[in-house]
Formats: sequence, structure tokens, C-alpha cells
Amino acid sequence: MASLHKRKGKRRCIWYVRHWRFGKDTWKSCGTSDKKLALDILKKIESEDERLSQGLEVPRRIKPITFEDFIDLYVRDRVNRLAPRTIQTDLAKLKIFADFLKDSKTLISLVRTRDVEKFREARLKSVKPATVNISLATLRPASHGLRSMGIRSGIPSPRRTSRLDWTIRYLAP
Repeated sequence: MASLHKRKGKRRCIWYVRHWRFGKDTWKSCGTSDKKLALDILKKIESEDERLSQGLEVPRRIKPITFEDFIDLYVRDRVNRLAPRTIQTDLAKLKIFADFLKDSKTLISLVRTRDVEKFREARLKSVKPATVNISLATLRPASHGLRSMGIRSGIPSPRRTSRLDWTIRYLAP
């Protein structure tokens, strides 16, 4: 059974549909503030849930995707939402990560936390920790992009690099 809820956004109230699918409580935005359109979306979701409960449709399987294909999808998705310089920087950082993974893992589904840690260690040998942190920070929105595109749950979360060999230059009085 699905239900309709109204949530306040920054600019306007938006309708959401709350329903259970595959044992999970799911909230889906209707993307509208009009209740009539939201009710139509509610009816559509209820009919989908009913068909799935009767076994008439099989859930869609996620197709395997390479990291290079994901980079293209990610940039196309973000072109109108981000500044050109941000897209250019993200593209460069993601391509560095893709080049690191090129020999061993080409599919996104095969990337694990261990691979991100190996990337971090390899990058630390050639660049400063701040540069590595920027590269790792770029992977986080890419991970959210994976989730929003429905490709997979995301790239494992990398940890930040701290610089251990620095010394204090000045002491506070």
C-alpha cells in the first residue's frame, strides 16, 4: 500500500510517494507541488507494486558498466548543473582513478575499498596529501552519481589522508 506525503522544500512543497518494495520502505519524489499529478503518480506506483507482488514483472537487473562509460554518463548528467571548471576538474580526477584501475578492474561493480586504498597509497608516492584528498573528495560525488543513476550502491568511501611528516613552524604564545 502506497501513501502520499507532502514535504516542504526550499522553494515549494513537493509531494512524495511512500511505499514498500522488495521489503524496503521507499520514498519517491513526485517532482511536483500539484496534488492531482501526485495522485496519478501514486496510482502508477501502486499498479507497479501490485504487478510485482503477483510476479508478473521481474525486477530489472543492473547491467555491468565500465568505469570509462560511467565517467561519460557522469559528465553528461552534470553538464547543466555544475560550472565548466568543476566538470573539467572532476573529469581529470576520475580519469586518473580510471587509469589506475585500467589493468585490474574495468567494471564498477568490481571496485572495492581495498582498491581505493591502493590508489591512495600510489598517489601519495607522487603527489602531496592535499592533492590526494582532492582526488578522493571527487570520488564521493561520483559515488552519489552511481546511486542516483541506479548503477550500484556506490564506490567505497575513501578516508582522508593526513600528512604525518609535517612539523610545527610557529608556536602560539
